[in-house]
Amino acid sequence: MHLLDWGMERHTYQVRWDQSLLWETVLGIAAVTYTEIHPTLETTTSYWKNSSQSFSNTLQLTLEEAKQHNLWKTLLHLVFYSQSHDVKAFLEWMQRLDPKIFRYHALPYLGEEWEDARKQAAQGDEVAVTTLVQAGKQNPMFPSYIRHMTEVEIDPLKEKLNLLVEHWYQEVIAPHASWLNEILEREIHSRESRMESLTSEQIVEELTGIAYTPEPSVYEVVLIPHIVYRPWTIQGSAQGTRIFYYPVSDESLFVKEDPYAPPSTLIRFHKALGDEKRLRILKMLQQKHRSLQELAEGMNLPKTTVHHHLRMLRSAHLVELNGNQFCIGMRGLERGGRGLQAFLEKEDVL
Repeated sequence: MHLLDWGMERHTYQVRWDQSLLWETVLGIAAVTYTEIHPTLETTTSYWKNSSQSFSNTLQLTLEEAKQHNLWKTLLHLVFYSQSHDVKAFLEWMQRLDPKIFRYHALPYLGEEWEDARKQAAQGDEVAVTTLVQAGKQNPMFPSYIRHMTEVEIDPLKEKLNLLVEHWYQEVIAPHASWLNEILEREIHSRESRMESLTSEQIVEELTGIAYTPEPSVYEVVLIPHIVYRPWTIQGSAQGTRIFYYPVSDESLFVKEDPYAPPSTLIRFHKALGDEKRLRILKMLQQKHRSLQELAEGMNLPKTTVHHHLRMLRSAHLVELNGNQFCIGMRGLERGGRGLQAFLEKEDVL
């Protein structure tokens, strides 16, 4: 076959870093209100439970509402659009927002084909709301979230979000602000200097473990390091932009490294493998991609139990989600094997 290529050369995306205690504040709110994920986080379930009991009444009440309506997502969207790095500046910006613009920013970006529906839904168009709800059905959280964001009164919601962010920052972040800032700044400095020779795609894969190939409508990737949600990488989208909230490295977290301490990634890898049911799941996924329903039926286990095991495997990058099908995370499997060898062969042990 003879081929004439008259198309344009594929262009990749640009990468930029962003970090602030404002992001850490919002991601902390996201983590504490997502109780199902606590067993997979580096901070233990008992930590989250004990911490919650020490919160002020105001913070506990606002967190409960945030959990009910997934308001952490609202905050992630608003912080991104505000381009703020300071809590006070962000809250002042939010208070000034016109209610319709607030709704538009709060609604999820589902792709260019749904942008008109998103704009009309923010204006109160019921047909557009229904269209957006249908478009977002692939994510179980989106339909109820979209409904809530198009029905809730904005001024009272602003006040609740204001209280939530202020109290979380003062009670959780401020006492450790200096330490948290040092970690985030170390992360950015070390990553930028070490990755000057890498392509945009190589940088994203190095930090997130995700091979993110360029999409026609995505021109920029924003990398936002976090501490509170380790070991998870969270993906988000905005118009023309893909956002990765990724965990800071062990080197950034611990200034003086214990030469005998294994990396947290290595611990997660072997902890995920140290269970018969999880090994069975991996064997099933090695044969073919499977849905949660297929795995539950094949394992003869409730879907909630299988989902818990999948979370553990995904936190170690041993399993990936492709649409609604789970598959083996080959890069995670290879990295885990190399990680053990690298740790054992490390020569700087006293």
